[in-house]
Amino acid sequence: MGTKYRADVEKQIIFVVWDGVVTADVWFEHIERLIADPLWSSISTMLVDLHTARDLTSIQESEIEHAVALFSSVPISLSKKKVGIVAGNAFWKSRRFGELVSPFGPSVIVFNDLSTACVYLGINATEALKAIQQLRADMA
Repeated sequence: MGTKYRADVEKQIIFVVWDGVVTADVWFEHIERLIADPLWSSISTMLVDLHTARDLTSIQESEIEHAVALFSSVPISLSKKKVGIVAGNAFWKSRRFGELVSPFGPSVIVFNDLSTACVYLGINATEALKAIQQLRADMA
């Protein structure tokens, strides 16, 4: 299926969904679209839901490092981000990404469930779930 995101200016959050097979190339294209979005630099909170991503085998250490390099190409925008990742089966890859990107300033924490990530980000879990479900429906 791939990746999709939506920036909510009113709530000052970017919602991201990964679903099904997500290759490294799909991830890199997603990052390039995201950091090119004019709203990227003005929104400091991001919720990333990976729990329905099923095949991430093409994403290994070198691909994670490349993704970090892409994000770090906009260091000022990256430095103020607070990111919650609901990782599912991608917990260790998500954690490794967080470790590598954190020196550039963002606060990245990986979670097993949406509600805890929402508490960390200070957002309403019910509204977040609706946004994520809508993104997932838009991908279908």
